[in-house]
Amino acid sequence: MLTIINIYLSVILYVILDRFLYLYYNTPRRCKMALKVALDRVIPLTQARARLSKLVEQTSEDNFWVLTQHGRPRVALVDVEYLDRLIQGVWFNDLLSRSQASFDEYLRRRGLDPATVTEEEVEEILQG
Repeated sequence: MLTIINIYLSVILYVILDRFLYLYYNTPRRCKMALKVALDRVIPLTQARARLSKLVEQTSEDNFWVLTQHGRPRVALVDVEYLDRLIQGVWFNDLLSRSQASFDEYLRRRGLDPATVTEEEVEEILQG
């Protein structure tokens, strides 16, 4: 039984590593996203320069600033720990969904429906 679990975990780790490498080399480095920001947290770059120390003090968790240049959002002043959690969350969620999709596809190629597959059927495939 322990060997079956080890094989199962090895397959899952392989799928996760495969998805990670795929994402790393095939994901565009720039992504567009829609942010919902309170208007009082949007400030022109020229004003931000004069108040930078104060803005940094007021930046925490999800309280960030959007700096505009020529009237268009250009950059955000974000708490580093909050940004790190956002990036990790997005990366992990994407990796998890792609890994699950890959494992489901693997099961389909083996003639199993991922929605109805039993643990015994998965163990049988991994043993064989």
